[in-house]
Amino acid sequence: MRLHPLALIAAVIVALEGVLILIYAGVQLLDLIGGGAAEVPTAIALLALTAVFGVGMLALAYGIARERTWGRSGGIVMQILLASVGLMLPAVFEVPGWVAVLVVAPAVVAFALILIASRRAPEDADER
Repeated sequence: MRLHPLALIAAVIVALEGVLILIYAGVQLLDLIGGGAAEVPTAIALLALTAVFGVGMLALAYGIARERTWGRSGGIVMQILLASVGLMLPAVFEVPGWVAVLVVAPAVVAFALILIASRRAPEDADER
């Protein structure tokens, strides 16, 4: 079984997204330790959810790299979620539009690559 090159690129993008989310969880942890959280229980819950989200993205990247259906389907769902979050960032958090592009562009690229890689030619499908 040979990994489709586009699936490998998609897996790398999803893994990088997962790593960035875990870095953000680290920033949240530093903010919590530094006393910057207004509501400590809420900050702890958000930190836990962010960490789980990051680890989940890494697991999906592994599934995509291993050409598992759960990796592809979960990867597609997460890219749709990331794109929708990225699109609402400027309106909700008043961040510059380029920040939204930094979130949306990799999500759209990964979404497309996952779909393209999953549409193998019939002769490749027999080798799986």
